[in-house]
Amino acid sequence: LASFYLARTPVTNAQYGEYLKANPGVQKPPFWGDRRYNLPVQPVVGVSWQDAKAYCEWAGLLLPTEAQWEYACRAGKPTGYSLGDDPKELDHFGWYDDNSNRLPHPVGRKEPNEFGLYDMHGNVWEWCMDVWVPYAASPRAGDGLRAEPEGVANRVMRGGCFSLGADFARSTLRYADGPGIRSVAVGFRLAQVHT
Repeated sequence: LASFYLARTPVTNAQYGEYLKANPGVQKPPFWGDRRYNLPVQPVVGVSWQDAKAYCEWAGLLLPTEAQWEYACRAGKPTGYSLGDDPKELDHFGWYDDNSNRLPHPVGRKEPNEFGLYDMHGNVWEWCMDVWVPYAASPRAGDGLRAEPEGVANRVMRGGCFSLGADFARSTLRYADGPGIRSVAVGFRLAQVHT
């Protein structure tokens, strides 16, 4: 991978609110008015892959590729989590079904990984740029993209979420869904190529 930056936290409701103010024609996420999901410091949820990509373009940034996301999550470790292999340690680093009351939490409240990134394990699934393809597909040099995001093919999500177990928050776990879904458990974070 070429050098890149990744946002320290997922995009928050407060940040997404600035985008909505600047773009009054953009549809609000379906859970925008729900008190369980709309605190300013919670990660924005209910955004489709297309919504996330549009926000990134507005901000002059990108969705991370799956390879970038995993590299950043692992923070130089070959273990199942950036904190090691013991899922019991996840309580210190992420929100998942055992400690979240099945709701998203304010970002940055758990310990960061070795790269200083928060909420890489749990809280919300995070959209990646990639279309879901088997790992047998070779990643592109530079950004690590495996397949161009075209059409309605499923897009990759990483990180696990507040309503699933610790196994879903492993650094290597992959999940995918259609680019148009809007779920209470899916958000995103920003990336930038380092030039």
